[in-house]
Amino acid sequence: MEWFLLLFNIVTIAVQGILQLLFMGHLTEKRVKLRHFAVCLAMLYCAGFTDFLAAFPDSDILLNILTLYILGRLGLKNNRPVSCVTAVLAVYIAQLSFGLMDSVTMLLFPVIHGNAPLLYLLIVLAAFLSSALCAICFRIISSHITLQNPPQGLLTWLLLPPGLFLFAVEFYILSVNYKSVVLFPGSLQLRKHIMLLLLQALGLGVLFCSLYAYRRICESFKAQADLALLEQETHSLKNYVSQAQIRYEKTRSFRHDVRNYLSVLDGFLRDGSIDQARDYLKNLDAAAGELSFPVHTGNPTVDILLGDKLELAKTDGTAVDISLKLPQDGRITDLDWCVIFANALDNAIRACRQGNNSKSIRISGEQQGDFYMLEFENTCPEDQPPVPDFGIGLGNIKSVALKYAGAVTAGQQHGLFRLHVLLDISVQPEGISKQRA
Repeated sequence: MEWFLLLFNIVTIAVQGILQLLFMGHLTEKRVKLRHFAVCLAMLYCAGFTDFLAAFPDSDILLNILTLYILGRLGLKNNRPVSCVTAVLAVYIAQLSFGLMDSVTMLLFPVIHGNAPLLYLLIVLAAFLSSALCAICFRIISSHITLQNPPQGLLTWLLLPPGLFLFAVEFYILSVNYKSVVLFPGSLQLRKHIMLLLLQALGLGVLFCSLYAYRRICESFKAQADLALLEQETHSLKNYVSQAQIRYEKTRSFRHDVRNYLSVLDGFLRDGSIDQARDYLKNLDAAAGELSFPVHTGNPTVDILLGDKLELAKTDGTAVDISLKLPQDGRITDLDWCVIFANALDNAIRACRQGNNSKSIRISGEQQGDFYMLEFENTCPEDQPPVPDFGIGLGNIKSVALKYAGAVTAGQQHGLFRLHVLLDISVQPEGISKQRA
């Protein structure tokens, strides 16, 4: 019996520690390495011996929390609130799983009392089901909640009070009635065990409700941040539209006065004032240069935006190649064009800055019938992770594409990122399609 209990507890502690560490890694989206498992198991086994030798009972549970907290801080490089919350959650769920199975075991114990083989089988089965329940709870929580980038440190701390309260209740139940390691229980009242089982199940439900509320709060904070970012972006894009309108009016005024400028220049030449004519011509050239665009797409608003963005790219030493002519029918609004080009170029410039080799950005566009295809290509680090689901930038581009019955595809291969945006230019901004004959 002693050898069975020793071996059983060694295996149980190992499984429990591995599950807890994997849960912390998944919850924070950090990679758990073999050395982390080795350190965790070594500290948990030391905690078990400490509990056996020390006068303070159940010190192994507290040392379990401390072990996971230290590994979270030093091994997984999490901040203090995340390390503390994940450690408490991991230990609480593990203890709750064992507590639930202990209650079930106590209910079945009177039936198999005196039958040693069935008793051993019940102990092993209870431990297996406890580990399975623990793994299922870990999986459910880590698949719906992440603590990798919490909105605020204070928000993460909000999980700690309910977690500590539930943990304290479970700790009291285990300390007074059960143990997380195997002991042969005595005969207790059936009603008491049923009540304890229901209380622990209720505690698990409260935990899931608290985590669900935390998730909704995080989503609310993220939505507010995204909205503020979109408002800032919309304000910037409106400035581009306003600058384009001002530039267009100045250009019209300049063109209207060209005949007068030429008359003045002709007068200088007739009088033989060559130097004055040259100075006047330089001034005209400077004035015309202020009204010209470094990029000509046929859309003044997009020309201004591209000029500003590509100036940033060239400052970083990025080669730029643009070959496109935008449709002139005006069905795609200037603001929608700016959303596409601003987000695509911001992502491209950011990716080029992360690379150490030759950096380049290429933009091309082609119209085929009622469809217009835009292609953005830029260099990026080859070890960059695969393209994730649409974030804010690409999500905005996708929203514009869907507005015009189009589509967006993005991919990365051999150090090149490619973004394709397909637009149906026959679709009105209101969403009504008018197919041209």
